[in-house]
Amino acid sequence: MVEGVREEAVSTGLVDAVAFDSGIHDLYRTAEPGGVFCYTFFKATGRKPAR
Repeated sequence: MVEGVREEAVSTGLVDAVAFDSGIHDLYRTAEPGGVFCYTFFKATGRKPAR
């Protein structure tokens, strides 16, 4: 799924090709013996400070 957006991500300047390919390589390493993958979701909200 992630590999499928490589061309668009690189062509729009979201990420450079070397960094994207390095990230994909690292993702594949998580499936190897001893590999670990952790993903955390954060939600942030903003409010105008009271005066």
